[in-house]
Amino acid sequence: MIREPHTGKELQIVAAGCEALLQLDSARLYGLVTGGPIVNVDRCEQLIARAKREGCSPSEAQVDAVLQLIVREYGKRKKP
Repeated sequence: MIREPHTGKELQIVAAGCEALLQLDSARLYGLVTGGPIVNVDRCEQLIARAKREGCSPSEAQVDAVLQLIVREYGKRKKP
């Protein structure tokens, strides 16, 4: 569950995470990746919209950093 962000910085960080999760979820739906976290698409979209309204959208670099973290952490869990 994503807690409610209270500051602009928190909102930007959460929005970066949400953007990354939505990208991952889309890739999973198209069969490009398997596994990874369960994504609450509606909640992510709400938080991204709020960030845009408040002028604190994440950069591409921030989103990429979150994606790399997700891939690294979930990759550690997959043991043959």
